[in-house]
Amino acid sequence: MRVTRPNRNPCRAHAEIATSGKQVFILGGSAAYGYPYNESDSLSGELRRLLNRPRAAGSRIEFSATRVHNTAYPGWNSHDLVPIANKIAADFQPDVVIVFAGNNEWVHWRTSTCLRPGDNTNPTKPEQFVSL
Repeated sequence: MRVTRPNRNPCRAHAEIATSGKQVFILGGSAAYGYPYNESDSLSGELRRLLNRPRAAGSRIEFSATRVHNTAYPGWNSHDLVPIANKIAADFQPDVVIVFAGNNEWVHWRTSTCLRPGDNTNPTKPEQFVSL
């Protein structure tokens, strides 16, 4: 799931229900988002690479065609994640949801300084992040 910001609208994440393979969603704040790293070096990028790597013949682990969706956003705490988790569960029937949160629980902050280029919109309503 890639985050797009068409015409400066609130954050939107686009995904589709997988017809084959597994779907993994990552929720959380900046650590889950991958700040300050590139997407490929973030938690979602590493997990995507690990789950989709070639397996040895006869391997009992079958994760091929796994889609890993990074739905994290810098500054979000567990309160922000609840509506997003509910929306993901209802609309995508995920196989796995990883919640990597806790580092923003002590203070509620919003910052655009830890966003990747193009990710400069700061939503005021986290439930707008997933608009399907």
